[in-house]
Amino acid sequence: MSLIARNLAAEQIGLSARALGFEVAKIQIANDEAKHILTVRTTSTYTSSVFPSLDNTYISYYTNGFLPFKLQAQINQHNKKETYSALLNHKEGKAYWSDSHADKPTVVNITPESRDVFSVLMLLRTLPPEGSYPLDGNGKIWNTQSTYLRKEKVLINDKTYNCQVVRATFHGDPNIKPYFKDMVIGDLLVEGRKMDIWLADELDNLPVKAVIYKFPFNIDWIMTQYKP
Repeated sequence: MSLIARNLAAEQIGLSARALGFEVAKIQIANDEAKHILTVRTTSTYTSSVFPSLDNTYISYYTNGFLPFKLQAQINQHNKKETYSALLNHKEGKAYWSDSHADKPTVVNITPESRDVFSVLMLLRTLPPEGSYPLDGNGKIWNTQSTYLRKEKVLINDKTYNCQVVRATFHGDPNIKPYFKDMVIGDLLVEGRKMDIWLADELDNLPVKAVIYKFPFNIDWIMTQYKP
């Protein structure tokens, strides 16, 4: 079933981010399709020298197909507090990033189909499992290569889901730096990093699980709640 054919006006997804078997953060995703606003909030539930505190919110104002025309990142992590925003003109191939310290916007080149991380995650529900997608990571364009791995049954919150498992691999130009760094997007988008995503057939390919492969331990995202 197509994502566009569903009523997603109040869709909410809750995820638990886990490392070494215990929760370190919560991720709340809210998609208001009526207003075309995708909001993602990440909050720490465990803090240490390895897992500094964070309470970051990412907002995408989008048109059809989750194509954003405005991005906003409210970063509140460790000793950093700032709001970054961007206006995207896909026709011109430009994004205009700014923050409270900027005298004028910084112009960044984008592609006609570039989207932020969470918009791509939502869009995966309607895309073929194999493909290449441009991704805007805080003002730096990455190429996301999606590869189909297998079909697999997974148990999430006492429910069994039939899932397609796809692997996203990220590649970016090492000579280009992002407009800003954070502990969520910046930790995910690393050259060659891989992320496996479980898309549940029963929930119209909703991502119910993900594993980010990194050293010295992986990060798991597990769905804890879903409200259509």
